[in-house]
Amino acid sequence: MSVSKFLLLLALASLLQSCDSIKLGHAEKSLQGTWHVKSIYSNEQDASGPNKDGTHKESGELGTFIFSGMKVSHSFTRLGKNYTDTSPWKLSAERHPISFHSYLRFTLSLKNQSYEVRFGDRTSDSEKDARRIELHPASPTYHNDRYHILKLIKE
Repeated sequence: MSVSKFLLLLALASLLQSCDSIKLGHAEKSLQGTWHVKSIYSNEQDASGPNKDGTHKESGELGTFIFSGMKVSHSFTRLGKNYTDTSPWKLSAERHPISFHSYLRFTLSLKNQSYEVRFGDRTSDSEKDARRIELHPASPTYHNDRYHILKLIKE
């Protein structure tokens, strides 16, 4: 590989990292404020639920997540149990490959839980001024573990 090709690749990598940093800033700014939990999908990995397969779908006013500075307070009801906590939060971003492309995966780390944050429709710049997010388990093992997915809206 020639020096000029190497320098071009280095410049492109640097540009991509800079763009990712800007997107992370937009995502952090979007999270600030009050989010309303509108639906929760749960899989309890047992014989519960209306179909006796462990899946539950709840919708309505199920709770809130309030991001203020570097603290988040959340209170939501899932399967009749209230989950309430206040903790520091951190959002990180990491590139993940998908065939010939990659996508920027955002991870929200709380005191007792980590979520993959999916902003809006997950298209380019959907993290900027987002009004809808989904919180998925950050390390899903969908085949063996219980998990839940929260859908939130900022009004």
